[in-house]
Amino acid sequence: MQTNNKYRLNIGRMIFSLLIVLFFAGCSKDDNDIDNGMGENAIAFDCSTSNLRAAKAVTDNMQYFRVSAIWEKETGVYESFMSNQLVEKQGDSWVYSPIRYFPGYGSVSFFAYSPAISSGVNSDLFYIDNATNQITIQYDVSTNYQQQEDFMVASSLDQKKNPVKLKFQHALSNVVFQVCSHDPNVTFRINEIKLVNLFSKGLITGVADEETSNWLWYERLDRKNYIVYQKYPFETQGEDYKEVGNLMVLPQAMVFSQRPVNDFEIVVSYEIVGTPGSEAVGNYTLDDDFAFEMGKRYTFNLNLGTKPSSRSSRQTIGMTETEIKFHVVCESYDE
Repeated sequence: MQTNNKYRLNIGRMIFSLLIVLFFAGCSKDDNDIDNGMGENAIAFDCSTSNLRAAKAVTDNMQYFRVSAIWEKETGVYESFMSNQLVEKQGDSWVYSPIRYFPGYGSVSFFAYSPAISSGVNSDLFYIDNATNQITIQYDVSTNYQQQEDFMVASSLDQKKNPVKLKFQHALSNVVFQVCSHDPNVTFRINEIKLVNLFSKGLITGVADEETSNWLWYERLDRKNYIVYQKYPFETQGEDYKEVGNLMVLPQAMVFSQRPVNDFEIVVSYEIVGTPGSEAVGNYTLDDDFAFEMGKRYTFNLNLGTKPSSRSSRQTIGMTETEIKFHVVCESYDE
């Protein structure tokens, strides 16, 4: 009798353990997920970013992003599949919860952005057009340097199997200011660099192109002034260019439908160190055909001097006692 009792007890434990396993397996995915009994259909992400030496964000330090997805059921019927799902990097993997599985039919299109907690994304103007696989996001570039971010976007369209590859692209323009002294015996102090009349808000649209999106900016709004952040007033150190600071700006042209007249300018306030009354202001405009483009870095080199010199066609200068030579170096993020 004792042996039979132990046998029944062991059988009961086995059945209970099996029920627990089945319970948790059933809770690991949503009711409308279909995995065909194959755990490898759990959706997994493989992420990368375009290379940018001056970018604030790259794959190695990107820890979170958000992803939305739509399911196309091959019958012209669409269904939301993910909605601003938070995805986190753990070790070499990207994890999220609850786990989603590829459906047994149709395809899924994924749209992502980073950082996951973004000060610039307007959630009310985040829209996916199911029929065209097109996404629109409104973004506002903060004038507060501490709140600026390297905003990135990615997509992977009409996917049916793993891994879902997301290559994040830098959506903004990166602007770097460098300064040197043309006269090694004179030290200049930059008190402020201001960018005047920059559009801060725009809509970025991902237009479907095979398995990814072409990203375009349009409908730019809200002209604002941006000040390049300096922890301390910058002073030149000889003839070598030194970086004063950098900032992110909304991609935009100097002249287009919303800006028929080029009213953008760079205003530089500076002085000669140790020379009272040498304060001056340089006002610079860019050519009408100049444009800040998505995914590019622009280096503005300011060469400060006390002697007259030739001026390039890219500048309009209004100064008093000193002169700034000015030229623009443009580099692509993808090098």
